[in-house]
Amino acid sequence: MPAYTAVNGTYLFLLYSGYVNPEIMMRPRNHNAVYVPSSDALNLLKREETVIVTRVGNENHKAFPDSQMLRPHVARIGKTADGRQATMTYCGLTNLGMAFELENLPDGKEVELVPLTQLENNLILMDKSTGHVGQQINGIDETALLKKIGGESYHETNRRPPEEVVKGAKLHGSEVGKEIPTWRMKLGDFVRTFPDGEVFINDYKMYPDIKKPIKTIYDKLMDYIFEKSVYFQATNPKPV
Repeated sequence: MPAYTAVNGTYLFLLYSGYVNPEIMMRPRNHNAVYVPSSDALNLLKREETVIVTRVGNENHKAFPDSQMLRPHVARIGKTADGRQATMTYCGLTNLGMAFELENLPDGKEVELVPLTQLENNLILMDKSTGHVGQQINGIDETALLKKIGGESYHETNRRPPEEVVKGAKLHGSEVGKEIPTWRMKLGDFVRTFPDGEVFINDYKMYPDIKKPIKTIYDKLMDYIFEKSVYFQATNPKPV
């Protein structure tokens, strides 16, 4: 009986963290992103690991390793030259990193993107303040777009809006944010090219809290599941 209870309890918690409150499973780093200097990065990660690189404002170049972005999905980069916040987003299933420059909401609050789920093998993002959702790969705020075409769901409109409407919406306030240029390179090349650069580290992966053993075990389990899912996606024709 105790074993049965433990198994069912674990299953229910995984279900809760994955579908009811995904912020437990995929804890974004909007306010507490950890960066290490380029000079320290190779002490933690492999030289051959690929990273997504960008730069905003007058800040140093920053690198985002795939392995470190896999769980958080979202990490704050910093501020642009005109004071807007910039955020890196990452989808492990599509191996896609996209950075966005985000405008503040009408009331002055900052947009805070968090991972919600995945659809058609791509990350779905949500703004924590407004509840607006959008898909990473096209950068469209689907909630705002639906309001523009006069419906609460695409089911009501019996159609996905044509491409010209989507493009028009992106030009008039229905985009998640302005995309910031990024490029990929090996971590070793980044360290050599940008010695003053910074590398994002997922703190709950690399620096587990031994004072919280249950949380640490949970994170280890989630890391394993995520890594296996990405491997399956990369080696099988059938989507995850």
